[in-house]
Amino acid sequence: EYAARAQEPALPELTAVAWFGMASGSARAPRPQSVGTKKANRWGLYDMLGNVAEWCEDWYSPNFQRVVRGGSWMDSASALRVSARGKAVPSTRDYSIGLRLIRTPQ
Repeated sequence: EYAARAQEPALPELTAVAWFGMASGSARAPRPQSVGTKKANRWGLYDMLGNVAEWCEDWYSPNFQRVVRGGSWMDSASALRVSARGKAVPSTRDYSIGLRLIRTPQ
């Protein structure tokens, strides 16, 4: 959540920074899109919202469901709020849930 907010004074326009709402009626293929094709946040991080929901370390309900955040390519705009929490059982295998990695250029 800290990295997604990037000390922005206000949430940017979602269509500029995130892939979302692509489950139907989109001109693009309904799947995760290439990383870095939308605008980066203030810290230079791409896709902190949308594209794929991020597995988080915390639990939504003890010993049952993990938290996912950030929303995915198929979610509505309301699921992309930085503070929004989704849930999924740890055995879930779905290409709308993943993780976000940061690579430092050499």
